[in-house]
Amino acid sequence: MGGKETRLRILETSRRLFNDHGTQAISTNHIAKDMGISPGNLYYHFKNKEEIIRTLLVHMFEEAKDRWYTERSPAINDLLHLVQASWEALWEYRFFQREQIALLERDAELKQWYQATLVQRQGELTRFFERLVQSGVVLEPDDPTTLPALVTTCWIVGEYWQSFLYLAGQPVTAHTIREGLRLIYQVVRPHLTEHARRKLSSFENVFHEERLNKGLMAQTQNNSEHDKENTDE
Repeated sequence: MGGKETRLRILETSRRLFNDHGTQAISTNHIAKDMGISPGNLYYHFKNKEEIIRTLLVHMFEEAKDRWYTERSPAINDLLHLVQASWEALWEYRFFQREQIALLERDAELKQWYQATLVQRQGELTRFFERLVQSGVVLEPDDPTTLPALVTTCWIVGEYWQSFLYLAGQPVTAHTIREGLRLIYQVVRPHLTEHARRKLSSFENVFHEERLNKGLMAQTQNNSEHDKENTDE
C-alpha cells in the first residue's frame, strides 16, 4: 500500500474512532492497532494525534465547500445543496461539534486556524448570498448587515445543533442531526423571493415524505421483529 493510501486510511480510521468513542478515549496506538499497522508507520505520516485532528478539520471544511460551491449564477437548488452539504459534513465529522470548545482550548494552533477559517468561510457565504440576491433567489435587503447576520445565524445553528440535542437529552443520530435542516429552512425562508419559497416548500414536502417513509419502515421492522419473537415463543 502506498504512502498516500496509508495516510488516507489513517484519517478515515481516526475519524470513525473519534466519532464513535471521542478524541480523548482514542490514542495514536488505538488508531494504529485498528488499522493493523505499527505506531512507527503512523508517526511517519502524522507526528501526533493533534496533527491528525487538524488535518481532519481541514478536510471537513474543504469537502463541505466542494459540495456546494459554484462559479455560475446560483439558483435555489444551489442554496438547498449548500445546506445539505453542510449538514452531511457535520454528521461525518460529528466528533468536532461534540468536543469543539475543548479541542480548541487544548490546541492553540488549531484554535488560531479555526478562527481564521471561520472569518474566511463566513465571508465566502455572505458573498454567496449576495450572488443569490443578484440571481433573484434572495430578496435584496434594505439593511446591509442583514446578509452577514443571516449567515451568522445559520452558522450558529449548524455548529451547535448537536450540543442542543445532547443538552436536551435527545439521541445524536443522522436523523436527529438532519432535523436541524428544518431550522435552517425556517431561518432562510423569510429572505427568499416568492418563486424560491415555492421551491423550498416543494423540497420540504419531499423531505417530510422521506421522514414518514423512514418512520414507517422502522415501525414495520419493529413489528416484524416483535412478531418473530412471539412466534419463537
